[in-house]
Amino acid sequence: MESGRYISEKDYKWQLRNGWIPDQDYVFVSYSSRDWDKVYPCVMALRARGINVYIDIEFMENQSSSWLKNFQERLFRDSGCKGIVTFLSINYMRSYACLVEQMANRTNRMRRHAGKQLPVFYVALESELSTLQQMSAYIYSDEIRRESTRQRVEISPPEYTVLQKFILDSNLDTYRDPESVQELLDDIHDKHDVVINMYDLIFANMKDMPNFQLFEDVEKCAELLTDNFINDKNNSIKLTILENLKREAIRKRRQTAPEAFPAEEPVKPLPIKSEPIPKPTNPEPMASEPFRPERTAPELSPAGEQVSAATEAAPAGTIVCQSCQRINKPGSKFCTKCGTLLVTRQLCRQCGAPLRQGKKFCAKCGAKIDWIQGGSYE
Repeated sequence: MESGRYISEKDYKWQLRNGWIPDQDYVFVSYSSRDWDKVYPCVMALRARGINVYIDIEFMENQSSSWLKNFQERLFRDSGCKGIVTFLSINYMRSYACLVEQMANRTNRMRRHAGKQLPVFYVALESELSTLQQMSAYIYSDEIRRESTRQRVEISPPEYTVLQKFILDSNLDTYRDPESVQELLDDIHDKHDVVINMYDLIFANMKDMPNFQLFEDVEKCAELLTDNFINDKNNSIKLTILENLKREAIRKRRQTAPEAFPAEEPVKPLPIKSEPIPKPTNPEPMASEPFRPERTAPELSPAGEQVSAATEAAPAGTIVCQSCQRINKPGSKFCTKCGTLLVTRQLCRQCGAPLRQGKKFCAKCGAKIDWIQGGSYE
C-alpha cells in the first residue's frame, strides 16, 4: 500500500489472517484489541522482515471466551513458541483477559512445558508505562483511577476458573490457597480493580527489572524487536528469518481486503412482509412475573437463529443453553452444566411462543413484537 495511506481495521485483519507459519518457531503477541491501530501495523512490519508472529485477530476482550482455548494451544501445546511480545497500555492493564495471558507464563505448567518462563518483550505504547516507577504513579493517578472505576467489568465462569488456576500455579507467596485467590477475584468489579491486580501480580512481583521498549513508530519498533529475535548474543530467543513469510507480508501490504472479506457492520433489520398480519382475537395474558431487567444485559442470539428442539420443548419461563441444550431454571445467568453465558430467549406476549431475534412479527400468531433489549417475557 502507498505510504501515508490510511488502512482500515478490516484491511489489516485481512493482511494478518493466516499470515503465520505454524510449523516454524514463532513469537506470540499479547495485546488489547483496543490498540489495534498500533499493534496490527507493527505485526505486519515484523512479518515483512521475515519474523514469524502469531496474533489472534478475532480476540475481543470481555466479549467471548473462545480465546481461552486458542491462546493455551499456542503457549502450552505448541513447541514452537519462543517468546511473547506484550504491547503494554492502560487498555491492556484494564483487561482481565490480558491478565490471564500474563499469568499463564508464570505458572509451573509453563515451566514444565518449556523448561522456563518464556522471555517477554514489553512494548510500552504509552510513555507513562515505560518504567515500573512511572507505571505505579500513573495507574494510581486521580484521572486514570476515576476513569477506570467508572468502567464495570465481569469475569465469566470459564475465565474465572482459568485465572484462579493460573494464580495458584504461580507459587505467589500471598496467594497459596484457593480461598485467598477466590477472595482476590471476587473483589474485581471494575477496571481499576483489574489494573491494580495486573500491577501487583505481574510487575510488583518481578525479581528482575523487565525490559521496556517505548513505542515511537511502527518501523522503528519492528526493527528493534527483530534485532532481539535474531541476535546471536541473545540466548533467550533465536528466530530464523523466513523469506517466504517476508514475500507474502510485503505482497499483502500493497493490497486492500477483497469485498468478500467479512466486514464488521451493524446487523440490518429484516424487511417487513407486505401482506396483512392477522390479529389474534381475545388474547389471554401470560401468567408470568413482570419483566425485571438484569444488572448487565446478556448477549442476544444472532438474527435468524434456528430454534432448537430443546428450546421448543422447554417449559415456559426456563432458559435453554444454546451450547449444551441443558434446560436451566428461570433467572439463571450461566449454564449449570457447561458454564456458558445463557441467552435469554424472549416469548411472544400473545401466544407464548419463543421469538427469533430480528423478527418483527411472531411466527406462530402473527402478533407484532415489542423487543426489549436484554429482557424476557418469561
